[in-house]
Amino acid sequence: MFREYETFALTQELPGVPNGTVGVVLMVFGGTSCSYEVEFPDGQGSNLGDQITYTVTEDYMKHM
Repeated sequence: MFREYETFALTQELPGVPNGTVGVVLMVFGGTSCSYEVEFPDGQGSNLGDQITYTVTEDYMKHM
């Protein structure tokens, strides 16, 4: 399980975000199938990808 503001490495490509990109957990959605609202900052004040945030499951995330 990941916590809010924890960083992770992406394990599967998302639209506009390559595999291995470092992301940040913004929100944790509990329940039977835990999912996360995440973002991929580009280091210049913007985000990578086709969306500002993505909702992903742990299948897309690896602890760093």
